[in-house]
Order: sequence, then structure tokens, then C-alpha cells
Amino acid sequence: MIKTVVFMTRRADVAPDVFKRHYEHFHAPVSQQYLKLPGYARNHVLEVPETPRPDFDVMTAFWYHDQDHIRRTLGLLKTDCRFLPEDGDLFIDRSRTWSLFVEESAGPIPGQDALVPDTVKFVALLKRKSGITKADFEDHYESTHAPLILKLTGGIQRYVRNYTRPGPDGAEPPLDSVTEIWYRDMAAFKESMATWASEAGKAIRKDENSFLDRSSLVFFLAEECIGPFFD
Repeated sequence: MIKTVVFMTRRADVAPDVFKRHYEHFHAPVSQQYLKLPGYARNHVLEVPETPRPDFDVMTAFWYHDQDHIRRTLGLLKTDCRFLPEDGDLFIDRSRTWSLFVEESAGPIPGQDALVPDTVKFVALLKRKSGITKADFEDHYESTHAPLILKLTGGIQRYVRNYTRPGPDGAEPPLDSVTEIWYRDMAAFKESMATWASEAGKAIRKDENSFLDRSSLVFFLAEECIGPFFD
């Protein structure tokens, strides 16, 4: 399975509510009806007081079976399904759209529950510290940092590290991980954030400083919309 994440910004003449409504009530259902992707999720950025907003409106994840599936899908978008990118032009600013190829890593969480409607999703865009190789970054994240987060932070229902990979042009991606964390509810998320003032928070920050470029950190809360899926 191949996963890509695409960061999209609405056109300047399209209001935020119109952007989201058109995406969810027309563009996404019609896209899935014709493309039938094995996975398709839109993560709409939520407005959070006193929190910097990223310079995009939605992070959309697309899953494909393999490289041939990607080629076939791109072919459809240029031929029989060319109306889909044409519709996208009506509400998406293409000049501010960018994408990443990623590889998921999602270790099991002891006692993990199924995601529920009140789940809160946190997304962080991460870059490794200067002087650290990508391999060492990923190894440290998996062997040390992710277990530390799970040990010291409660209420996590799912925790996915999406490690970036070069695209078809071979260019080095601008990020090293798109990290997604699902919390049980808003209370669990706030409780997790409160740990930053504790000894647990100090331990997490100390480890982050050892391998992350914290000056480039981008994070946001998202409303996740999944599917629809058609047989």
C-alpha cells in the first residue's frame, strides 16, 4: 500500500465553510465513486485560539495499492475523470498545493480502543535536527520517542508516524514525519497538553531536543473525514 498526503489551501475567493462543504458534500463523494481508492481521509484544520494556524486548510491522505494503481489513477484524472481536477480548480488554490509520499508506522497501543465519534486528532509536521541522518531520526523515533510518548501520555487511541519518502523526481522531502495522534476526546487531549508543565513533559521535551528541529515544528488539530467507500 502506498500513501500520499496532500496539503491544500482554499482559493482566496472561497469562504472556509464553502470550501469544506463543497469538498465533503460533492468533491469527495464523487471522487470516490469514480476512483474507488482503498483509503481516503480529509483532515480539515480546526481553529484553535492562541495557536498558530498552518498555511493550508486541509491535509488529505490518499492510499493506493501500488505504483501501477497511482499511474492508472493519474491517467483517469487526465481522461475519463478529468472533471474531478476541473472541479478542484473551483475551490482549491493549486499554486499553494504540495504533497508528500509517506510510509506509515503504527505500532500497537496496549489496551487500544476503537476510535469513537468524540476522538480528537492532533497532527504534527516534523523535521529532523541538523546533523542527524534520516535513518537515525526514524530509528530514534521508533525505538525511543514513540514509546516515551505512550508511556508518559494518556488517552491516546492511535499513534501513526508517517515517514516521508522521495517522490517520483527523487527530490528530498521538506519534512521527515507527518505524525498523527488520535486522543479519546478533548478532555484527554487537554490532559495530555497539561503534562508539558510536569516532569513527564520535561522528559519528552528533552528527548525531542535531541533529534527534532523544534524551530520548524508545525502542528494543528483536525476534523478527520474518512471515506466514503463504494463496493
